[in-house]
Amino acid sequence: MKGFIFLVAGLFIVGSVPCWGDDHKEECQALVTSPVANFDFGDIPEGGGNVTHSFTVHNEGDLPLLITRVIASCGCTTPEWSKEPVAPGDSSMIHVSYNPLHRPGTFHKTISVYSNGSPNPLSLTIRGNVVP
Repeated sequence: MKGFIFLVAGLFIVGSVPCWGDDHKEECQALVTSPVANFDFGDIPEGGGNVTHSFTVHNEGDLPLLITRVIASCGCTTPEWSKEPVAPGDSSMIHVSYNPLHRPGTFHKTISVYSNGSPNPLSLTIRGNVVP
């Protein structure tokens, strides 16, 4: 039992070690940002096939960013992303495809990016108008 208590205490200590530098003010973490978090396709033809937009995500933190999953708000939207860690200061792409077939009218879809970074999740959106 004492070993378990020391293990838990050790995890709390290791998990709260501040980043060295900048006067030790903040804990190390990955910070995920996207310069453009919303994209409007405008008018797209219903029978024209899938449309795709690529969002850039940056790691502005001190630790590697690990994108664990990306979930779209409906099955008509398909995200693709790299499973490789994003080093501090680097960027990665999240490609989002929307299928307009049999979906006339306006659409607004949310893509939730889950990671070890903050904010978690990061929300991205696509919108547009499907013309029959």
